[in-house]
Amino acid sequence: MSDKETTFNSLTRFSPGSFRELFSLLIPILLMSFSGSMLGFIERIFFSNYSLQALEASLSVIYIARMFQISTMSITGMAQVFVGQYNGAQEYSKIGPCIWQVIWFSFLSMLVTLPLSLLVAPLFLKGTEIELIGYPYFYLLMGINFLYPLSAALMSFFLGQGKTRFVLGITFVTSLLNLILDYILIFGAQPYIPSFGIMGGGISTCVAQGALCIALMGVFLKKANKEKYGTGQWSFDLTHCWKYIQPGILRAMGRILLLVTWTVTTFIMTKKGGDYLLVLSIGGTVSLFLMFIGDGICQAMVTIFSNLIGAGEKQLMKKAFKSSCLLLVMISAFLAIPLLIFPQQVLDLFAKEIVAKDIARYGQLTLIWIWLQNIAYILNGILLAIVLAQKDTLFLFLIACFNWVLCFLPVYLGIDRMNLSPDKFWLIIAIGFFIAAGIYFLRVWRQNWILLSFPKISKIYE
Repeated sequence: MSDKETTFNSLTRFSPGSFRELFSLLIPILLMSFSGSMLGFIERIFFSNYSLQALEASLSVIYIARMFQISTMSITGMAQVFVGQYNGAQEYSKIGPCIWQVIWFSFLSMLVTLPLSLLVAPLFLKGTEIELIGYPYFYLLMGINFLYPLSAALMSFFLGQGKTRFVLGITFVTSLLNLILDYILIFGAQPYIPSFGIMGGGISTCVAQGALCIALMGVFLKKANKEKYGTGQWSFDLTHCWKYIQPGILRAMGRILLLVTWTVTTFIMTKKGGDYLLVLSIGGTVSLFLMFIGDGICQAMVTIFSNLIGAGEKQLMKKAFKSSCLLLVMISAFLAIPLLIFPQQVLDLFAKEIVAKDIARYGQLTLIWIWLQNIAYILNGILLAIVLAQKDTLFLFLIACFNWVLCFLPVYLGIDRMNLSPDKFWLIIAIGFFIAAGIYFLRVWRQNWILLSFPKISKIYE
């Protein structure tokens, strides 16, 4: 390791920007994201065994609810960039007050999300096959929406400093709690606990998400953190609050546009019903599960890039980028095993009622397209991390404004107007992700944030 690489506190014991540092940070984050994705995957398997309607309603409602969850989390999650830069610059006393401002925002966000959800729900649920059970499930999730940006804010305190293992431990425990409650409340435990069906899944989510926030807050307020990071400075300051949420607002607006586009796009499949809705439900379950990989890599890269920028070590970003590309190749090869070689075994995880449907010819093709989509999604996450670390949220917003061209328009023309087979929905989405990755790459390249010359693989591991 060069002298220049040791002029700031490294996140790990490995060389900054190396594959080993990325891997060391990534594994806990990946396991944390995996636990959340696995939880959602198993929950939807539970729903599929409870009833086909419960599965279809859960997927459709989750897509709507994510507009509110992810948009607010995008704002508070930007605190991770500030924490990373403060940590890299060794300005530790600024970290606590930064987190408190986004904590206050989390609570205040309900003044917007709650009334807005009452207006949005009928647009996507009224007149559909899942209307009856979809409404109460959606409103339950909206009642606790503030817990999502709150957990993102508190996690930013730890993730921005590279303290990923602690977050992993708490996330794993609360996910396990959620899973246990899911099974009990969805199916019931007669004669003591009745079966709540899809609402049982919603109740277990409320309990687990609340427990996660309480646990994170307890450690955040420990005496040692108050002394070093100023976590006891809890007063609300409008000027500082705006400073920390402003970069995230454009990002959130972009995410809202992306999610609205996605929700409207999936509504095309929902409205067509039948095999289209079934392929959307099965493909959506697998796709949402695999997103933990791209999200985890993006989180790890944001931490690395932000700390390098805060320490004035931008030249090491090139090394970190190359490490992440090597990881992408390895993950893509690994995912090819279940999705391309053993697709039928993946489909067999769903209830016989679903598999028995005449969708066998669509199911295996759907998994191929999802494999391609996931490759593009991971690549997007790597490039997105560079853009976020630079706080270039205006670019993200502008890209989101044109996302309907990449997503909605092709699906509308192909699925709704031309009546392409259901699996082609996921092929269209995969192509859109690759085009988006190309746009991100051009932005990164033109801004000279990374260089394009690649050294020998052995150099990346150092």
